[in-house]
This record gives sequence, C-alpha cells and structure tokens, in this order.
Amino acid sequence: MKVGDRVGVGAQVWACLNKFPDDPCKECANGKDAYCRHHVGTYNSKYRKTDDAITYGGYADYIRVTHEYAFKIPDNIPSDVAAPLLCAGTTVFTPFKEVGIKPGDRVGIVGVGGLAT
Repeated sequence: MKVGDRVGVGAQVWACLNKFPDDPCKECANGKDAYCRHHVGTYNSKYRKTDDAITYGGYADYIRVTHEYAFKIPDNIPSDVAAPLLCAGTTVFTPFKEVGIKPGDRVGIVGVGGLAT
C-alpha cells in the first residue's frame, strides 16, 4: 500500500495489537483485536493517546487509521462494489470464519434485512 492508493476501512481504525509491553492485551495477543479494550471503532470512538478526537465514520471529511485497518482496493473493483464488503460483508463473513464454515457446508440463516436475504 502506498500514498495515493484507494483504500477501504471497515468498522475499526485502531487496536493496541499487544504493542505495549507495560500494558499487555490478552485479546490482541490471541488474534481477537476486535475485542481489544483499547479498540477504536470507525464510528463514535475516541482516538487513543492523541487528542481524543472523535471518529465519525462515513460522516467524516477525513479519517485516521493505522495501516493494519486500511485495505487496498484493487483497481478492477469499483468503489460501489467494494464498499459493502467492508461492513455488511465482514458482518456475515466473520461468524462463518469463527465457526469454521467451509464451501459445501449447510447453514441456516435467520434474519430480516439486507444481511440475511
């Protein structure tokens, strides 16, 4: 990833990723950075150890995000196709990954709205 690349950001812009030896983070150490007690979400969170600015997600004119949470969008994927993958896409993909669902497995999905239809 380099300056000028088109990137997407999901629901999280920062986590400690267990980088502070004086304050170990069990969640980040176990690969569960979404549960980091220092987690900074894309919406309505305070940036840590800086100026305590608030994150405004899609309402913001700009966003600060560490490289671990910015994803380069390939040139052949239009923005309108990539955008839903960063929210709804991860919302439905993550539970499948967590429980080990594989292609060909049968699952039941119950819900109303765009994620379960």
